[in-house]
Amino acid sequence: SEAADTLPEALAFVLAERIAALSEQGKGRNALAAIDLFAAACRAGLGREAEAILGLIEEQVIEDPELPSVIAALADLILLRRGRETLGIEDVAPLDRLTQTAWRRMVLLLPELADQGQDQVAGAVQALADLRGVVELAKSSAAPVDLALVDTAMAELLERPLEPMIEGAITAFALMGGQIAADVLETRLRGELAS
Repeated sequence: SEAADTLPEALAFVLAERIAALSEQGKGRNALAAIDLFAAACRAGLGREAEAILGLIEEQVIEDPELPSVIAALADLILLRRGRETLGIEDVAPLDRLTQTAWRRMVLLLPELADQGQDQVAGAVQALADLRGVVELAKSSAAPVDLALVDTAMAELLERPLEPMIEGAITAFALMGGQIAADVLETRLRGELAS
């Protein structure tokens, strides 16, 4: 009763407070943590009220410096969009805007894969595998994202010097997505093995 006049409004107020408290918990600028709170609110039946705090969540997404977190958040957002009717999300436009923001953030972070050291290779390869799943999920659910941005980012990465495992993962990503043909991969591998 101190927070709002109705239970949904009070829950939205608490949700906004929890998002603001993420930085105190060491989870500030973490897209996945913010999206998880939003998803919990949707599952609790806070459809319209939860949409009101999307601006706060968008700030977390825009400032997240970690590619794996943004990719995981994207997966959650696309799944939320897919289950929007069950979760009581009436207006999908704010959710679509947030998904597009997270997509652009992910594309901005992709070039950093070229700067990964050997100790970061396993995490980078896992992030690429997760991204492949997100791309397929986006295609199957008709999420409003520009898939060509990922293709362009991957093509640009392949032109840069990369750790061998990351280069292999990006090449596999491009092959699976149809950006490179199998014979191009064969020629590339022959050249690598010959040297």
